[in-house]
Amino acid sequence: MNVKISEEIASYLERQPENLRGIAVRLVETILNSHPGMTAAIKWGHPSFGLHSDYHHWICSVQALKGRVALTFHFGRLLCDEQNRLVAGTSRYLRKLEFSSLDSIDEAEIEGFIQQAIEKLPYFKAHWRELSKEA
Repeated sequence: MNVKISEEIASYLERQPENLRGIAVRLVETILNSHPGMTAAIKWGHPSFGLHSDYHHWICSVQALKGRVALTFHFGRLLCDEQNRLVAGTSRYLRKLEFSSLDSIDEAEIEGFIQQAIEKLPYFKAHWRELSKEA
């Protein structure tokens, strides 16, 4: 499947530093091709991805940072990560993968995390209040 990138997302990508642009483009393409219902929009200043335009319960986002591009999973804490690749931040739920080169992108790994997130989405929607009370 080859999905067309919207003008809104393309504009964001074009504004990124040259050394990060290719990484961000590859991540966006991988995410959009991962599921037929995946949609993208600029939310919170960067490309965010949800199923069927549900950005309230977004799956992941792509953000260019200094020297790297982050792929952040909204409820990444719930994902199985046997290789300890997901990096925790200050949020209780968010987990991210960081990429500093095209060679560091493992599309199969990304697709696996996205599939897990899609499978866990109904659970997250039903239990986010209880989950937010956990330490």
